[in-house]
Amino acid sequence: MRVAVTGRGMIGAAAAKYLAQAGHEVVLIGPQEPVERASHDGVFGSHYDEGRITRSLDADPFWSEVSRASIARYREIETASGIAFFTECGAMMAGPAQHAGIAEIEAVRQAAGIVAETFDTAGLRARFPYFHFDDGHIGL
Repeated sequence: MRVAVTGRGMIGAAAAKYLAQAGHEVVLIGPQEPVERASHDGVFGSHYDEGRITRSLDADPFWSEVSRASIARYREIETASGIAFFTECGAMMAGPAQHAGIAEIEAVRQAAGIVAETFDTAGLRARFPYFHFDDGHIGL
């Protein structure tokens, strides 16, 4: 079977890999990594594999679960491919304590048993002095 996979990110690349391993003829469609990053004026950041950010904590339970399942396989993939691509460095989600998005993230964290430091406004300001946090903000 001939299959076209749209999206060269982590999910598209994985889909293409497993389809090819199953014997399908696969074409992967999507933008290349920027050749010259210093002069690149298009989309950049998590849209390219080399700059991809993954995190276990998300407001949507589905994406949190899928991300955690992916992250759990990174070392296996690194070993199989010989390409070291993952550096665990942490992530922070912050916002007004009463914001629905922060409440959803906290609910996912609790339901999934994800370990995360919690910061009140004073803690955020002390730990991350180079950012500005308004009164009433929390961080996970």
